[in-house]
Amino acid sequence: MASLVEAFDSTMKEALAGFKVFLWAVPITLILTSEGVAQIFIGAIVGFFILGFIVTLANNVIAKAQMILPGINIFVIIKNAILGLVAMLPHAIIAGLIIWAYFSYVTIPSEVWDVTFKILVCLFALSLPLTSICILIRRLNPFEAYNIKKYFSGVCEVFLSYSTFSLRALLGISVLFGFLWYLFVLFIGFENYFWKYVVAINLTIFLFLFSNAVAQISDDIYTFPEKEAAKKKDQAAVEKLIAEENTLQDANKGNEGK
Repeated sequence: MASLVEAFDSTMKEALAGFKVFLWAVPITLILTSEGVAQIFIGAIVGFFILGFIVTLANNVIAKAQMILPGINIFVIIKNAILGLVAMLPHAIIAGLIIWAYFSYVTIPSEVWDVTFKILVCLFALSLPLTSICILIRRLNPFEAYNIKKYFSGVCEVFLSYSTFSLRALLGISVLFGFLWYLFVLFIGFENYFWKYVVAINLTIFLFLFSNAVAQISDDIYTFPEKEAAKKKDQAAVEKLIAEENTLQDANKGNEGK
């Protein structure tokens, strides 16, 4: 289970974390302040870079890098965003179809249960591409996400872990910044750029924590099986060497007998 405290400590207490929060909040603010076609276009570009950011930060956590938050090397983020798209695109399409089909054809009379199941379906559908990311960040090999056995061994746990983490993180951010939000709404209102920038800062903090949690979830699911597989591989190699040595000794004894 991903730890919210651990994600906060290892991410937000890093040097220049505050500066990077303010920096990444700028493109998110552009999405919030734009409208129509421009919002879709800006959202697609920013979403591409956010994907690269998530992959980069999570991979840094897995690799135990000294600096977890990505720096200003935009080419690394672009490369990791492309790897992320290759790994998750088919699963993202399936997730979109699941959400579309449920919202289009399923309706529950009770409004409370209808909203509840819609949220659960969205969370489960989003766990499909997220599982691909959890696999990708371990070695930055996008084609490992197409390993059926590895993929389905983790998808249910990814759904449970990221759903509970996201709800706890959003609740925590709401509690921490709720009073500040209230003051802004009371004295300034929603329709101004500064308020939207404040909202973007909160979303950026959630993005940082979520990216760290993705690495934690990946570690929880895949570290032990990978270590066991490595042990079996090493053991098989040792047994092969012993067998070859025994064969060589038997051959030498045969030659001496002659």
